[in-house]
Amino acid sequence: REELDVTVTVGEAFYDLPHAYPDITVHLTLFYASIVQGQPKRKEHAELRWITPEEIPFYPFCPADDGILAKIQAVHGAPQAVKDVRAQLFSLREEAYRQFQGALLPTLPPGVVLGVRTPALRKYAKALAGTDTAKAFLAALPHAYFDENNLHAFLLEQGRDFDATMAEVEAFLPYVDNWATCDQMSPKVFQKNLPALRKKAEEWLASNRPYTVRYGIGLFMRYFLDEAFSFADAERIAAIKSDEYYVNMM
Repeated sequence: REELDVTVTVGEAFYDLPHAYPDITVHLTLFYASIVQGQPKRKEHAELRWITPEEIPFYPFCPADDGILAKIQAVHGAPQAVKDVRAQLFSLREEAYRQFQGALLPTLPPGVVLGVRTPALRKYAKALAGTDTAKAFLAALPHAYFDENNLHAFLLEQGRDFDATMAEVEAFLPYVDNWATCDQMSPKVFQKNLPALRKKAEEWLASNRPYTVRYGIGLFMRYFLDEAFSFADAERIAAIKSDEYYVNMM
């Protein structure tokens, strides 16, 4: 509490080790813990930030922490495929764009936006599609970053089989947590079977997840406004009642 102003419950020990400095030897023990009261506050530090095990190399730590950090990475790190993808995304990020993009995504914590531009993500998705790394990445849900979710969406756009792509989109939708990922996911293969697409879109309109509903509405706007237009579809969408801004704004 003296450093973060929170109350925690302490679980079992995760790891402990000694570390010898030139003038002193310290013994460090890391415990599993959960915050039960309060929100972390900066009482003695310049900045607070949640990071993933894969981000550890990007931050400076005390030498005494090295053994513990290596253990965290070994036990709780992501699969190698995700590490490889994440490393590539980190190499593409732009700080100024991260700040700009974060301001457009008020429902997301700032730390989950890396700042990779959409053209770079689409180019990477095109190169990655169909590889074993892509398959492992798509299976590793949930993702840690907004940019990973967008990459996932762009990988699904590369699908060529209607049924397989539909199944992958349906598996991904529960993890879509922002308007940008939702609106940018548009597999071209959906055009091949509009009756099946309409049926699935109708199901998604009835979801209790706001971005699934938004995605369903978006499909009707994208595929069913011309010769496929139906007043019944319009009435169904107009009848949706929601307290969610990102549903109502559609």
